[in-house]
Amino acid sequence: MTNGRSCGRGFRVPAATLVPAAFFLSVVSPDATAPNALIYLACVGAVLLAAGVLVLGIGLVRGPAQ
Repeated sequence: MTNGRSCGRGFRVPAATLVPAAFFLSVVSPDATAPNALIYLACVGAVLLAAGVLVLGIGLVRGPAQ
């Protein structure tokens, strides 16, 4: 079973990928004047980042399994 540290670390890569991808993909059209619906991927990335930080923090506070 995975502990909180490894589970919390697993959220970093998707969060670090989704946030910049959302900003890039939301205005990829040359005639875009406003972001499209793909900007909501940034919210998903932020939620993943917050969940990863929360799980990682809980795993660090609880300490190693005995």
